[in-house]
Amino acid sequence: NFVNLGVHSYYSVFEAAGSAEDYCKIAKSYNHKAIGLSDFGSLSGAFNFYQKCKDASIKPIFGADLFLNDNIGKREERKFEGENFLVKIFVKDYEGFVNLNRLLFLSFDQGYYFRGRITTEWLMEHHKGLFITTTGLKSKINHFLSLGQESLAEEYLVKLYEIFKENLIADIQFNKEYDQKIYNDFIIRMADKYNLRLIVTNNVLYARNEDAQLKDILFAIGEKKSVQEIAYDKNRHYFYAKSEDMFNFNKDFGFDYPDWL
Repeated sequence: NFVNLGVHSYYSVFEAAGSAEDYCKIAKSYNHKAIGLSDFGSLSGAFNFYQKCKDASIKPIFGADLFLNDNIGKREERKFEGENFLVKIFVKDYEGFVNLNRLLFLSFDQGYYFRGRITTEWLMEHHKGLFITTTGLKSKINHFLSLGQESLAEEYLVKLYEIFKENLIADIQFNKEYDQKIYNDFIIRMADKYNLRLIVTNNVLYARNEDAQLKDILFAIGEKKSVQEIAYDKNRHYFYAKSEDMFNFNKDFGFDYPDWL
């Protein structure tokens, strides 16, 4: 059974439009056994998510997409705001749930600058009981790739691997972003080289395909722009997918590894 491991609810304020209730209803209709919640910078939706999953007899997987910035405490001018990256974290056990909460506390207590942020050092200090993934196009790994610095991308991946070991998961996606294939090809090579488990995730921001405009409206409010300015066709993969959808998305990439799903 396919498991969506990048689900964001409306607790990802101005970023996502889906509700835990809607996700669980769809998951139930697809016979999905689990859902992975990873709201941006927050566990605020976790209790509601747990209740809805319990009611639907679906296993809740707790997580968060945390903002990462290794310049915290060094330079806080607004022009460096763009150096925030994402790291997708999932809870493995009770210790991991405690550590994710510690990271969230640190992100607001010591790392807050327009939003809560953590550093790689904090992540490694509180790694026990957590899975992390290579996260995707908004990761620090892809930041190096986008600059043509593949050696630095691998160096950073190895830095994480030395701490997380088998709990570092290689994560590719089938989004329509122009540099997705470059990132995917690199991650697949790294997965082979370092024997990482590899998964395919979908960045879920709303429940159904027809709900895309809801996300556009929320994002426009958050960015103080018109809907026309931020509505792009490339964002239309971000609904709650089933395995057939993922195989369809893969037609643009041509990978022949269905076991990743």
